[in-house]
Amino acid sequence: MHRLQFKFRTDTDEVQRQAVIEQLLQNGANKVRRLFPSEQDEELAALFLAEIKDERREQYILQLLTRLRGIEFAEPEAKRKLIK
Repeated sequence: MHRLQFKFRTDTDEVQRQAVIEQLLQNGANKVRRLFPSEQDEELAALFLAEIKDERREQYILQLLTRLRGIEFAEPEAKRKLIK
């Protein structure tokens, strides 16, 4: 599973956000969700995660996100290795 994190600009309304999410789903994202689902802070609530199964679609979706006016930034999720 490949994941992209992105942030909506704070002036992007809910209708615009839903249109972006639909566009991502139509172009290969399997799931799009808030990174912090119950967050009340406007900045943190604007962070989202797109999950993509097909590796070949990841770069296309990343380019799509970076071209959209309502997106502040988009990047692949950082790979982390937790050590006990």
